[in-house]
Amino acid sequence: VNSNTNTNTTGNIALGLSTDIAARKRLLIATAGDKGAVRIWNAERGTCVMELPPEKGCLPGSAAGSLTGLFLLPSASAAPSVGGRREGKGGDGGFVDGSDRHGGAHHGGSSNSSNSSGSMIKHPSHGSDTSAAPSFTLVALTGDARMLFVSPSSSSTNQNQNQNLICTRQLIGNQDEVTDLRLLGPPGEPTHVAVSSNGEVIRVLQLSNMGCAASLQGHTDAVLCLDAAAAVPGSSRTTNLIASGGKDRFVRIFEGPASGRCLAATKGEGHAGAVTSVCFATVFAKIAAAASKKGVAAAAAVLTAATAAGRLFCVSAGADKLLKVWDLAPLVEAMREDFEFQIQSQVGSGSASSLNPEGEGEGEGVEGHIQNKPKTYQASPFAKGPLVLQSTAAVMAHDKEVNAVAVAPNDALIATGSQDKTARLFKLPGLIPAGVLRGHKRGVWSVQFAPIERTLLTASGDKTIRIWLLSDLSCVRTFEGHTASVLRASWATAGTQVLSAGADGLVKLWNAVSGECVATMDEHEDRVWALTTGGDRESVVVTGGGDAKVVVWTDATEAAKAAAAAEEEEL
Repeated sequence: VNSNTNTNTTGNIALGLSTDIAARKRLLIATAGDKGAVRIWNAERGTCVMELPPEKGCLPGSAAGSLTGLFLLPSASAAPSVGGRREGKGGDGGFVDGSDRHGGAHHGGSSNSSNSSGSMIKHPSHGSDTSAAPSFTLVALTGDARMLFVSPSSSSTNQNQNQNLICTRQLIGNQDEVTDLRLLGPPGEPTHVAVSSNGEVIRVLQLSNMGCAASLQGHTDAVLCLDAAAAVPGSSRTTNLIASGGKDRFVRIFEGPASGRCLAATKGEGHAGAVTSVCFATVFAKIAAAASKKGVAAAAAVLTAATAAGRLFCVSAGADKLLKVWDLAPLVEAMREDFEFQIQSQVGSGSASSLNPEGEGEGEGVEGHIQNKPKTYQASPFAKGPLVLQSTAAVMAHDKEVNAVAVAPNDALIATGSQDKTARLFKLPGLIPAGVLRGHKRGVWSVQFAPIERTLLTASGDKTIRIWLLSDLSCVRTFEGHTASVLRASWATAGTQVLSAGADGLVKLWNAVSGECVATMDEHEDRVWALTTGGDRESVVVTGGGDAKVVVWTDATEAAKAAAAAEEEEL
C-alpha cells in the first residue's frame, strides 16, 4: 500500500471484513499521519477506499494538524474485556488489540510508518471496495491533545468515488487559560460557545455537554480576542460570523458554529502589534432580531439599508495603539453568493431542502429562491480561500496599547479602553475623536455601551467599574467590591444590572442604579479573563479564565423565589 501521501504515518489498523469464517476476507488498513488525514486502504489492491481529509485551516506541521495515533474502538457486540484486552468471536464484529502495553509498533504494510498500532474488526463484505460501507469507529489522536472519533459517512454510496470518513465527535484533552469567549446560535437561545485559550485554535463547544463541535484554525499564534454576529439574510440561518484577533497580528472572520471555514482575513498583518480586541457593528444583531420577529423580508430590508449606509463593518484594536475599521459588505455579498451556489448544488442533487427548511412562501423556499435569483454560479466565492479584508479607516487611538473596543447601538460611535488609564470616543465613519473619559487610576480593560441609555460602562485595573454619561463625559456611578483588577464588565437584563469579572477570580452582579453588589459567584481558581452573556434578557452567562475553566451560569432568580415561597408555606 502506498501511503506516501500521508507521510510519517503513525497508526496502522487492519480491518478484516467477512460474512463468516469461511467467507473470503478482505483486508483493509487504516493510516493516519502528520499531514492530518485518515485513510482506509484496500491491502490487496493498494487503493484508498475511504478518506477523512485534514481539518480545514490546519497549518502544515502544526500540532493541531498532526495525528499521532490511531485506534479502533471495540464494537458494541465485542466480548468483555479480559486482562485489558478484548477477544472477538468469529464474524461478530470482534475486536483484537494488536499493540503491546508499551505502545510497540506493529506495521500494517504501509511505507514510512512509525509508532503504529494495529487492530482488527470483522464486518460483512460484498466483495467490492465501495458497495457496502463498513461500520466501525476509529479514534485519531492529535498533536494538540484531542481525540477525533471517525466513522464512515452514512451517505457514502457513490461507487465511483472513495467513501467519506467523517469526524463525529471531538474530545479535548488539554486546554490552556481562556482568553475570550462568545455565545453562538439563535440569539434568544444560544447553543454553542466559541473559546480561545491562549493557542492558535478556536474551539466551538456545545453548551449542552461541552463537547467540541468544531475547531477554527488559521491563526499562527495565540488568539486573544473574539466577537460573534448572527447570520444575515441570504446565508444559512444557522450560521454565525466569528471575528478573532491574536498575537500573529491578523484579524480573521470565521463561519460557525459547525463549518469552521475562515471566510476573510487581513492581508499581511492587519496590525503592527498583537490584536487585543475585535467588535462587530451592532446592525448584525438588529438584522437577526428583524428576521426572528418579522421574517426574512424585514431582515433583508434592514440589511439593504445598512449596506447603503456603510454600516456593515467590524473594528479592531491592538498593542500598536491603532484602531481600525474593516469593511464587511463584500463578505456579506460573498456569503449570499456562496449560499446561492450551495442551493444550486443541492437542487441538482435533490437535497436542497436541508439548506432552507423554513422557506414556505413564494420566494422563500428553495424553488422560489432559485426563481427569484436566476444567476448561476460556477464555484463558491470562497473556493480559492478567504477574502481579503479592506480597512476603511485607521487612527492612533491611545498613548499605550488598547485593551478593549466597543460599538454604540447606533453604529455611529466607537469606544476604546487603554493601558493609558483612559477611555476614548471616536465618531464614524472617519474615526474622528469625540471625547476622552478620565478618572481611572489604572489601565482600562473593558468598555461597553448601554443598550438603551447614552452611557458607557468601563472596568479598570484600579479594581473599580464606572458608568459614564456620553452627553458630558462625566462619571455618574462607581462600583467598588473587587479585590483585584476588574477585567470584564457587561450590561445585563436590559441595562438594569451589571456583571463583572476580575483578577480575584470572582464574578459579581450589581444593581446598575444603586451600585449595590447583589450577588458574588466564586467558581474560578484564577483570574477571569472572559465574560459573555446571551439568551433572553441575558439569562445565560459564560465565563473563562486562567484556570482553564469554562463556566456556564444560568439565571436562577425565579427558581430561588419559588424555593423561598415554598419554604414560607412550610413555616
